[in-house]
Amino acid sequence: MPRIAAATHPVAYVRFHGRNWKTWNAKTRTSGERFDWLYSKDELQEWVEPLGRLAQEAEEVYAFFNNNRHDYAPRSANQLRELLDEAGIRATGGVEPAPVEPTLF
Repeated sequence: MPRIAAATHPVAYVRFHGRNWKTWNAKTRTSGERFDWLYSKDELQEWVEPLGRLAQEAEEVYAFFNNNRHDYAPRSANQLRELLDEAGIRATGGVEPAPVEPTLF
């Protein structure tokens, strides 16, 4: 199936499960085994333009990473955030700048 990014509601979201076709329909012991995929920079780069378009079509856009093997989800989220920053697409979450003043949390 082709990937289509289209806003059909004021809140849009994209879920990233990974591309491990070998385990996609497999009954695995854990979800981490099923969604065992670390996105490459090129794979995430494919989503920069569609996410930028969604940001213009919807009031809010969320990208969720469900490739939950090891630390793959937060690593992928951080990399996507860096790519969005490089493209000048305003984003929050992922890699946030350090606070100007120290905080308790």
